Amino acid sequence: MGGDKESAEMIDNLTDFERFRRFLESIPLDKYREELRDVKWVEQNLYKEILPLESIFKYYWEKREFLSFEDWFENFWTEINTIPEKKEALEKFKRYYFNRRLEENDWFKKGFKARMYRTWVSLLTQLDFCYVFEYVASKKNLNLPLICDAELDARGIDAMVNDICFQIAKISERKEARAGKTKRKIVPILYAVYDLEKMKRSIWN
Repeated sequence: MGGDKESAEMIDNLTDFERFRRFLESIPLDKYREELRDVKWVEQNLYKEILPLESIFKYYWEKREFLSFEDWFENFWTEINTIPEKKEALEKFKRYYFNRRLEENDWFKKGFKARMYRTWVSLLTQLDFCYVFEYVASKKNLNLPLICDAELDARGIDAMVNDICFQIAKISERKEARAGKTKRKIVPILYAVYDLEKMKRSIWN
């Protein structure tokens, strides 16, 4: 029975990895970049009640329901506008920073959506590492349960296996982006973001 359960989990992990990669390939990054690049008027620190981390982890890791950004955002927007404590926090946030009524939603929703998109993309990058890790562990029959959730993320930990913590970060020369000293066992996972069109021009010229 134990072997059957482990085999089923391995198949699920392999399938989830493949599904997640297909989902990532389907995201119209250029469309969102063009639409939301200059929308940056909701950049203040958000109140904890309207942070998107729990919602993103719920759909894309716990439930493994890979919603489009539009679908996820509308679900999250509805949630924070219908749950009393979240709606109250949203109203306070708008009044504190913008001195506007909650009912005046069009301009704010667009700015909030752009802010959520940047967080959404960043967390999908973290989760890609998590799905790859599960995939490799399953292929090699390694029992290495990986944990990632909003609580860990809020502590600056993107994923954890036993007592080893991981941070997924874009390669950067900025001083503040380099790993600092810590008592924790933290393994940095670096990734590069390339301008593909620029690379093609450099290759062919």
